[in-house]
Amino acid sequence: MKKTVRRRAPRLVGLAGAVVLSSSLSFPMMAPVAAEPTSGGTFNTVAEMAQASGASGTLTTLGDEAPGDGGGLTYDVQSTSPEGALGAVSVMLADGQWAVPQGLPAGPAVGADGTAANDVVARTQSFVNAGGSLVSDAARPTPLSGANVRASGSAPYAITSSALVGMVLSGWDYSHTTYAADQNTQVGYRADVGQDLSGSWKPDDLAGWFHSQGRLWLNTDGSISPGDIVFFSNPLPGGQGESGSAPAQSTVFGNVYDVGIYVGNNQVVRASTGTAQAQTLDAQTMAEVALVARPQWSAPAGGAPAP
Repeated sequence: MKKTVRRRAPRLVGLAGAVVLSSSLSFPMMAPVAAEPTSGGTFNTVAEMAQASGASGTLTTLGDEAPGDGGGLTYDVQSTSPEGALGAVSVMLADGQWAVPQGLPAGPAVGADGTAANDVVARTQSFVNAGGSLVSDAARPTPLSGANVRASGSAPYAITSSALVGMVLSGWDYSHTTYAADQNTQVGYRADVGQDLSGSWKPDDLAGWFHSQGRLWLNTDGSISPGDIVFFSNPLPGGQGESGSAPAQSTVFGNVYDVGIYVGNNQVVRASTGTAQAQTLDAQTMAEVALVARPQWSAPAGGAPAP
């Protein structure tokens, strides 16, 4: 699916319409020449900042993929990358220095809604329970495309991590999507995410929007509750090369490359490989869960059914 660059909508836009999600996460190749900031230490995008050489002090991005898209951050230039979550979201510059984000919250701004969380976890589990009926596949449509997936072919049907999260945010469970029905129906709590998802969508876009709304935090102490959205980050997804070798770099908001839903008991559900499945957050996996968001959930008319 062709990647599109767009400005995040300033108002809340629901997910329940016919939208297309893509989990193909591409990492832009970096230009071989150093970038010139727009003004002082200010750059339009993360990719532009990553091309900088000889920078010092404070750097600012006006956006993630476009100025004003909600993903702008302030960074401090350091010679080495920090440990932990802060290092996972830091950006290596063209000369091997690191731009380390500043001011990211260290915890959630709001408490968890237990009733909504129970509903979210139950609906997430419904996709896990579908088992072999779903397979990770970014090339075919999911119910979020607006297509009647069941009518267009036989199981196993396509799913991605982005699609899984999108369907749960829309208030759907497996049996009320076109995987199993003729139309998608909201049956549980949903969350508005402030984005027009009619084109390509990637997890870093969602992370940037949650940041702009004050609902994203740096996972420094594992303060994650059931129903929270977790983002996986890696500054060098292609493997680290020589100092300043830009092509292996991630140049998206928070270096986010995948997304999932925390369901409790130290487990997160995502669909990056195989099918929708619960994964235990061992030390290695947790090291890449650098960012967490807590959506504002809204119950459907008449209330959500008991999970």
